[in-house]
Amino acid sequence: MKINCRSILFKLGLSLIAVSLLASTIRYYAIETFREGSSRSLLVPAGQMLEPEKSKFTFSAVSDTGAHNAPIERILRQIRHSKSEFVLYLGDLVRYRNESHFRWITSELSEKLKRLHFYAVPGNHEITRKDGKVDRSLYNAVFGPSYYWFSYGNTLFIALDSSESKIDNKQFEWLGNTLKHIRPLYKHCIVFTHVPPINPERPGYKVLDDYSRNRLAKLLPQGNVTLLLAGHVHNFQESTFAGIPFYTLPSSGQEIRSEIQKFGYVDVKINNDKIEKVKPRYVHGNDDVEFFESFASSILVKESIHTFAVWTLCAGLLFLLAAAVLKLKKKG
Repeated sequence: MKINCRSILFKLGLSLIAVSLLASTIRYYAIETFREGSSRSLLVPAGQMLEPEKSKFTFSAVSDTGAHNAPIERILRQIRHSKSEFVLYLGDLVRYRNESHFRWITSELSEKLKRLHFYAVPGNHEITRKDGKVDRSLYNAVFGPSYYWFSYGNTLFIALDSSESKIDNKQFEWLGNTLKHIRPLYKHCIVFTHVPPINPERPGYKVLDDYSRNRLAKLLPQGNVTLLLAGHVHNFQESTFAGIPFYTLPSSGQEIRSEIQKFGYVDVKINNDKIEKVKPRYVHGNDDVEFFESFASSILVKESIHTFAVWTLCAGLLFLLAAAVLKLKKKG
């Protein structure tokens, strides 16, 4: 059977060009959809005093989603149907620090939060570019300052930026002043950050550097901090740090590193004179949905889809050129 190489090259070239155009269209549509969908303000209430009369309330804390849509959707739905009044997010919302990922996750949050308020700190994924350089510009544009304080009822909340696995002297100076001048005005003080000072189950793994940990160990007790929350290790753990009750959060989408193979978050209940409880909550997964959601979000937000589209277009054009050359040779 005679094989028509020119016809095969021609059809293959057209097919590759069609795939390239489809990939480019999907990426363009996704980015424009994210741009239109991210209408809700996610800026943190830095320096604001919210609900000053409240002495009883519940809030939720979530960490380490990595732009996986399905688990964070279930978590936020569960929180919305609870008594939680707002959400603290302890970092790693995105998988890669690029504009597409920020548009993806802010679009999702705009749609899923509804009545909930959402106050974040950056994780390492929000600030680290592919070349390894630190860049907070995207994070700051969406969420505002990377460290700040606000109050809710009788409780002071202090957000620390530990996204580089360290805390610099400028931030420590700010923390010292906040604990000295603002802390005495409130019954409770809760500090939340991404990278924990210690990791009880795996000492030394994914923790702050020694300098930052030692300075926190001195400052936090002096400031009478009543609770410390952190993410990054993808495992719910209850412990103490410098005599302060300390909890790390489960993953809400990234790799699970605990015996409980479920995504989750924690609820924190404030009751008058004490922090009554910190309780882990878990959501049931659906492996098929997880795979589909992960695949879909990857296609939509990965910058590599642009590279794929360009190389596929080039390959298609080369095949068309080869087909044209064969046609000319046949005529000659």
